[in-house]
Amino acid sequence: MAKSFGDAFETLSQFRGVSIAAINGYATGGGLEVALACDIRIAESQTMMALPEASDC
Repeated sequence: MAKSFGDAFETLSQFRGVSIAAINGYATGGGLEVALACDIRIAESQTMMALPEASDC
């Protein structure tokens, strides 16, 4: 499953067009990583973004 997600992120990052992420609500973990792989990110003011694995230190 991890390979499938990795392949999807790689495909998105190599997309020749412009990719846009519309973020509303929570974007954590993999959801935020997908948004970060896009060229443009638009988020609502109440959006919460986090990488929970980074807080385990």
